[in-house]
Amino acid sequence: MLPFVSVEPKLLSIKQTLKNPTQHFLMLRSGKLLEQQKGFSEIDTTSRSTSRYQGKALYGYLRYRYARTGSYSFGLSLEKDSGEKWWDWKPGHQVFGTDFSSFHAQIMNRGKLKNLIIGDFQMQAGQGLIMAAGFSLGKGSEVIRTTYRSTLGLRPYTSVLEANFFRGIAATYAISKYIDITTFYSRTRRDASLDNISDNPDEIIISSLLISGYHRTQTERDKHGIIPEQNIGLHALYKMPSQRGQIGVTMLNTTYGSYLVKKDVAYNRFEFSGKQNLIVGLHGDYRWQNFHFFGEGALSQSGGAGGIGGLIAGLGKTFDFTLLLRHYDRNFHTFYGNAVSEATRPINESGSYWGLRYSPNRRWQFSGFYDNFRFPWLKFQINAPSVGHDFYMHVLWKRSKRFNAYALFHEKHKQHNQPGTGANMPPVGMTVRRTAMINVEYEVPLRFSIRTRLQGGDFGYLGSSRSKGFTVLQDITWRFPKLEFSGRIAFFATDNYDTRQYVYEKDMLYAFSLPAYYDRGTRHYLMMRYNLSKQLKVWLRWSQTRYTNLDTISSGLNEIKGKTRSELKMQLMYQF
Repeated sequence: MLPFVSVEPKLLSIKQTLKNPTQHFLMLRSGKLLEQQKGFSEIDTTSRSTSRYQGKALYGYLRYRYARTGSYSFGLSLEKDSGEKWWDWKPGHQVFGTDFSSFHAQIMNRGKLKNLIIGDFQMQAGQGLIMAAGFSLGKGSEVIRTTYRSTLGLRPYTSVLEANFFRGIAATYAISKYIDITTFYSRTRRDASLDNISDNPDEIIISSLLISGYHRTQTERDKHGIIPEQNIGLHALYKMPSQRGQIGVTMLNTTYGSYLVKKDVAYNRFEFSGKQNLIVGLHGDYRWQNFHFFGEGALSQSGGAGGIGGLIAGLGKTFDFTLLLRHYDRNFHTFYGNAVSEATRPINESGSYWGLRYSPNRRWQFSGFYDNFRFPWLKFQINAPSVGHDFYMHVLWKRSKRFNAYALFHEKHKQHNQPGTGANMPPVGMTVRRTAMINVEYEVPLRFSIRTRLQGGDFGYLGSSRSKGFTVLQDITWRFPKLEFSGRIAFFATDNYDTRQYVYEKDMLYAFSLPAYYDRGTRHYLMMRYNLSKQLKVWLRWSQTRYTNLDTISSGLNEIKGKTRSELKMQLMYQF
């Protein structure tokens, strides 16, 4: 349609656009565990443990958003975790009342000014090797598109995860029809653990940066926002006149207020050490007929290089194929990158990923991937260079618009230190983890839906005994004009924590639940959503895990005496 259709934005005044938001709401959420955790109990004078949580057990969350798609966005988020204080004021540590607060103001598409954000934001450029934004599940059932990241540019930060975002000012300006320049400045404070190993007692040394966001005990509070972090970023993007591709250059300079020196162990030998890191990269992608080529390369100040490249191809009407190659040096340092990798960070890894999807008709779909990876240097709990691979197969059957079923099998081989050898340097052995699942769903739109799932797997070292685990669950959702009920009952049994089963649970709007089922017991939840009016909605959710063999759940200050762990949550949302 491109030769015949042209879509041009109509530039309205700010006053006109502010009157017509497409999203305008206020959300409040709270909840707590019904059983008492050790952190909220009285101090036992006979015990050596005297640490306790300093706040109440109630969780609190507030979110306000006023936005119009493609024009502007204003947002505020406030949050406190269970055990944190309701009110605290430490501006020097960026604590303004609640434990975590986030704000952004954004305007878009005002002539050549394409984007302007003041406050908290993220940046997505290229394949995420230097800067990545948003949430990604990584390798899974979407075997094709998971290899590609789009250049989304600047995005306001609306999450309550308390790390890995920028705070400052950012802008994107169109120099011409085909060239955009993005620049930003960020200054924030990071949680950190300190290690005074310097000969100078006044010099602060950081042993690690913390990302949990918990500030419940005095020890956790002492680590809250103690280290300043400054980021200066630049991104230039050239879009080809043919609209077939683009090329971009990315630069990010990160400076900490103190030296970061990780623990002196062998696997940390090539980790970042210092106060400042500069990383520069080049990315691009190009479309030719049914082929989409993409890639990104970067070089960090340490001299370490990282590279990722691949293609997605449509092979006729029934086949889709993807290939992705990646290599990250053991001294490649990127703090805000999240490129495709087997590990949690793109460092000390090489690999190749192959994905294929076959859709013979509308009812059937077959897909799978094979990923081969190796780690050239040591890793935590891996005392030697290691290798591994995993493969995944998925079959989907859509009998009708209302009924679908799928089955999957996933097997991963990965090396780890062998436990129980008693050696100071345990040998490395190959572990094998297998998972299989059958899922059946039936839905009558706007009426009800049911889902039945059987999931299981095993884990062990090659040549040794294997531990097993499984879960079977039943979900049901009933919908009425103003009311919706959802529920689940699940039974699980695992030999140990190694064979725990992760199962996604339905939760409130903008909430996420993916608990681990382990040991033996049952898991169930009930959730209600009720529309009190056109503007006001309320959610109520109760969940409980009941264990058969455990008399104590969790450990440390999270410890619960008993066999049950129950949670009650409530959420209100007012749409203006």
